[in-house]
Amino acid sequence: MEVNRILGIRIKGYRERKGMNQQELADKVGYKSKASIAKIEKGICDIPAYKVVDFAKALEVEVPDLIRGLSEIAKYEYLIDGDPS
Repeated sequence: MEVNRILGIRIKGYRERKGMNQQELADKVGYKSKASIAKIEKGICDIPAYKVVDFAKALEVEVPDLIRGLSEIAKYEYLIDGDPS
């Protein structure tokens, strides 16, 4: 899903700007390993809404910085594919 990919790209960008590695981010948001962060950054897995808040805090950004425009993309994907997942 395009939404996951874009959110992952944003998370990766903010993480790299902070000079943080994947394991450090995993520790801050409550994941056990950097593999989880790698999957998120590649858009392979969904992020629960409550975890978006954790990512924003860990990356010292506002939630809207991470999710801006994603609802419009999700609506478009649903119209095209008919499948919200």
